[in-house]
Amino acid sequence: MSSLFHAQHVDSAAFSWASIGLAVLTAIFQGLVAALAFMTESSSQWTFRFRLALVEHWWWTFVSVLLFVSLLMSTIAFTAGGGGDPVSVLALSSATFLAMVRYMLPAWQHRHYTKLRWYAWAGQSRTAVLINSAPLCGDARTWQRIISQVRPRLAELQPTASDYYGWALWTGSLQKNDPTDIIRVLEPNDFDTLELESNKPRVGIYASADPDTKTVSYLWGSSQGFLPRVSRAVSAMPLSLLKSSPTTSDGYDGRGLALAMGILGRNKGLQPWKLVFRQDSSISSLMENASTWTPRPAKVLRSFCKHTLQAQYGGLGEHYVNAAVELALLLSDLPPWAVEVWLTCGLEHQSLDINLFLAETALQGATDLVRKATLTAHYECSYVSMILSLNAMNPAMRHRQNSGIVKLLRPDLTCTEMLMRARGQDTSTWWDRKDTQALVQREISALSTDVDWKAQAARLLGPDVP
Repeated sequence: MSSLFHAQHVDSAAFSWASIGLAVLTAIFQGLVAALAFMTESSSQWTFRFRLALVEHWWWTFVSVLLFVSLLMSTIAFTAGGGGDPVSVLALSSATFLAMVRYMLPAWQHRHYTKLRWYAWAGQSRTAVLINSAPLCGDARTWQRIISQVRPRLAELQPTASDYYGWALWTGSLQKNDPTDIIRVLEPNDFDTLELESNKPRVGIYASADPDTKTVSYLWGSSQGFLPRVSRAVSAMPLSLLKSSPTTSDGYDGRGLALAMGILGRNKGLQPWKLVFRQDSSISSLMENASTWTPRPAKVLRSFCKHTLQAQYGGLGEHYVNAAVELALLLSDLPPWAVEVWLTCGLEHQSLDINLFLAETALQGATDLVRKATLTAHYECSYVSMILSLNAMNPAMRHRQNSGIVKLLRPDLTCTEMLMRARGQDTSTWWDRKDTQALVQREISALSTDVDWKAQAARLLGPDVP
């Protein structure tokens, strides 16, 4: 065995120098990733920081492998007797195992969360735009044409730090600008020119319940040609909740809170203080005991979450805070693959397809009063629908292997009808239609048959309905 390391067979000096060179190279790589993480956090470039976190486990694996190879070479050189010394071997072995235990293993442990955090914070965003800007909200080609016309003006805007996308090998034709910034720099003559050039339908605009509204709700993202970016609501987040292993100021696990706050920063709509979520302790217990994810261990954090989210969202009313608490607790309980599928399906948002179906098809011929009541109810019940799509998710999602084949949906139509009945409003115009009932059956089939989610919906939306 000793002959294996004999100087005649091993160029120990070469191994020693190779070990030193590799160690220096590794130190550069290690310093680079640590510096990038620090710089992006300190400058609030959260889009870039969250993107870096998506590959940190691979980066630290690469660094650890280089350190281990360097250690192996140094050990061979020292054992062969032609170079190296025990102190350098000891120091390198300490550095190698420190990198593995302190950085690589935690990065692998948190990789699922950092991926969910990206989806939760950088998914499609819902924002308000003026009604006269709505015709400009088209597809990716429409936005490219608009940007080419106003690019010099966009360059003069003060950039938002959290929007900075960072280094990328290739982004295709996706645009880095925020649509609200693009609309903000448009001038009156631009509107005339662009509207004459395009007769394409609007993309991402929710139909409004108020025919006299001055603003409409716009859902935008990569489907309209925009690069993903972290919601600007990140500026209101405590720094401890933005870490790859988030904790609250009291030392509690903050993953559910951080994910929920990312979602809530993107899906509010125009009047979040009107969203309905009538929850009390009895309904909380009902939802905890009748759930796809029972026994829901995160329920013990309900009081703490409510205290934290009351401080964050108290201005939007009790119903909003109740929904935020339930969302945070559910995101803490669900397995990562279930949350990932739910987010990639866009189920955190009020269904745009259902909104347009109601406005353009089901409510054709309805009175203005019924139309307004229906579209209003669809928006105001949207958080109940969101929570039920999580709490009563198809039980097949308990198993990772089903994550790519199970179809997930929100019960938007069912909740809309329940809220209108609770208010004593007429739903016969649209509810009894065959196409509506076909969509309702799709919603029902996508949720758990073992959970009486309709009973939960009825209590969350108002007085019990038959």
